[in-house]
Amino acid sequence: MNSKRLYQLTFELDKWASKNQDIVKDIEQRYSPRGRFKTWRNSPEGKTWKKKQYIKQEGVCAICGHCLTLKVAEIDHIKPLSLYPELATTTSNLQLVHAHCNRTKSDH
Repeated sequence: MNSKRLYQLTFELDKWASKNQDIVKDIEQRYSPRGRFKTWRNSPEGKTWKKKQYIKQEGVCAICGHCLTLKVAEIDHIKPLSLYPELATTTSNLQLVHAHCNRTKSDH
């Protein structure tokens, strides 16, 4: 493909995107790292992972070490999603924690 054709296609795509901003926004949200994580978390695979991880962690929060119930456990990214978006659904980067532990944890 030559550069003139590439420029033309890019222009057409930009034009389409400006006319269809609601579709573009939906696509960006769905395929963003956070969107991919939420989709996985709510999937059968994500729910199964959470149950298995709860057993692996022996019902203990990975941050504070206190008892944790499966119902209220949150899935936390060990390496923050904001800094490592490519690890959004990498299970070796996930752990179960209390909501308050997750909220007080820094991204750095």
